[in-house]
Amino acid sequence: MSKLIFFDTETTGNTEKDFLIQIAYKIHPVMDGASNESFVGLYKPKNKIPPEASAVHHITNKIVADKPTFK
Repeated sequence: MSKLIFFDTETTGNTEKDFLIQIAYKIHPVMDGASNESFVGLYKPKNKIPPEASAVHHITNKIVADKPTFK
């Protein structure tokens, strides 16, 4: 069975020192009648999410305050 996988991440920025804060995927089977699968995980970064990044993805430090750190 063929599948399409849509994958997305959000981070604190776009440099080597930035951290992952969200990872998401959706698996969409190509065949009719097959089920979809999806996952969204939020993670607390080691540094604060800057306002510039939050303005893009709308994820704030408050939203991830009680989440685990991505390993």
